[in-house]
Amino acid sequence: MEIAAGIFLIIAGILNGFAAMAYKVKGVASKVAAEGSDFIEENNLIEGKTGLNPNIKFKAKLNTSYSIFLRLTVPMFILAAIFLFIDSYYVYALVIGALAIIIEIIGGFSFKFGPANVPGLLAGGLTLAFTMPIVFAGSQYINF
Repeated sequence: MEIAAGIFLIIAGILNGFAAMAYKVKGVASKVAAEGSDFIEENNLIEGKTGLNPNIKFKAKLNTSYSIFLRLTVPMFILAAIFLFIDSYYVYALVIGALAIIIEIIGGFSFKFGPANVPGLLAGGLTLAFTMPIVFAGSQYINF
């Protein structure tokens, strides 16, 4: 079971890496659109039209900061998978499993849920299911 959890953590880490790149591009594109919209808004005010969406700059910052957060999770997921493969440091793997679920929930509520959230949720669930009994049983085999 630890092999399956480790494999799903690696898959989730790779998908988080690609998602981080996508959110970064989306954030930069939104920022460029927001900077270009200042000129458009000035012309629209002169002509009496309404401006563009006022939340463009906020969405650009949200996408960029979420991409940084996802980029930081990639090495943590892979390291937790390695620890599961070598049967040590279960507490670290437990924390990363919970983090994987939290990341997918934050991403789902902030943006939208989709098929890309499934590996992260599976990785977190399998990691928690495998490590919780070991950690909370107070096993003498745990390496902190």
